Amino acid sequence: MDFAYSARKIDGSAITGLLEAETLQEARIALRQQGLFVLNINAASRAVAAAVNSSSHGSSNRWGQKKISRHDVMMLTSQLAIMSRSGVELADAIQNLSETSPNVRLKTTLQKIHESLQQGVQLSAAMKAHPEVFDEVFVSAVRAGEASGQMTEVLDRLADMLRNEDRMRSAIRGALAYPAVLLAISFLVLLAVIFFVLPQFSQVFKDVGVVPPATTGILLSIGESIRNHWFVVFPAFGISIVAAVAFARTVTFRRFLEHAWLNFPVTRSAARSLSTGRVFRLLGMMLHSGIPLLESLQLCSRTVGNQQFRQLMDTLEQEVTLGHMIGPVLARSSFLPPGAAQMIITAERTGKMSEVFDLCGCHFEDDGERQLRDRVKLLEPAVIVIMGALVGFIVASVMLPLLDFSSIGSRR
Repeated sequence: MDFAYSARKIDGSAITGLLEAETLQEARIALRQQGLFVLNINAASRAVAAAVNSSSHGSSNRWGQKKISRHDVMMLTSQLAIMSRSGVELADAIQNLSETSPNVRLKTTLQKIHESLQQGVQLSAAMKAHPEVFDEVFVSAVRAGEASGQMTEVLDRLADMLRNEDRMRSAIRGALAYPAVLLAISFLVLLAVIFFVLPQFSQVFKDVGVVPPATTGILLSIGESIRNHWFVVFPAFGISIVAAVAFARTVTFRRFLEHAWLNFPVTRSAARSLSTGRVFRLLGMMLHSGIPLLESLQLCSRTVGNQQFRQLMDTLEQEVTLGHMIGPVLARSSFLPPGAAQMIITAERTGKMSEVFDLCGCHFEDDGERQLRDRVKLLEPAVIVIMGALVGFIVASVMLPLLDFSSIGSRR
């Protein structure tokens, strides 16, 4: 559901916009987490949503303009790190990047950040005003870099983290691309059989004057129904897809998918390694940047998508608040990969938390990626076998009765 809101920023300036949330309470919480003081918020109709979008985003929300992706943020961070290491002031670097950015929305965002820097606003505060581009972890790391004077190192770590996330997403998409193509081709083959092959054989049975076997008759009836009522079947199929996509965006489905991803026997091992690796790398990057452990856990809890890991971060936060070690809590967790907790326990004893978190994150991400590739390699022949069996069943249901007819005719 969309909510139209008006609020004030920390500097007192007014802002209006549109926010997507499940409930009004979630919308209020999301705005407060962005550091906004809510003046008014209401559920928005489509007309109001369109008006708010046009007024709050201006030309940057016009059709045809690219969104600011995580890849764009990664490239921006990498360029900022390189220019900072070369001795270029961040304000000048952001101005240069705003002039050369091919993404119109990112160009507009960078121009606004540069204007804020010229007015004496810190970079972290200027970035915080654009949560759709820079999340809480990014802003907190930049703030820590400003406080410690290690902005170049922080930008390097942020760029490295985003680069690994981008590589991981590309690896997952690449691994799943081939099975998806196989399914699409198989679906097209089935459509061709239904619309072009089955009508020919159906006419043959009618000419022979013999009733086909039960399975063949059912198959021919299904094909005939789809051909005769395509104007109902295809819209219904499209509506089903739209409904499925809408349901996939709900919190209930996301939680179910997260639980299945972590606990389904086929994906469990790879999913737990990938999720643990991402969380550990995130914690390692924040600790390296000078963010305290308690704040790192809080940020990680708000950033990580999986509900089980979010609950684990909340538990770790409570333990740290009470002055306890986090290793025993990790050891009691049932969904962390073997050995993960013991590595952190050792890190707490040696005082090298950031290094161990980073090394463990790299290890588990690589291990999870390898396992995912192995699972996909098994998925590819499984898809081929299943679709081949389905097509084979259709062909056998149609051809075998015809062979029987031909053999009977030859005997006569």
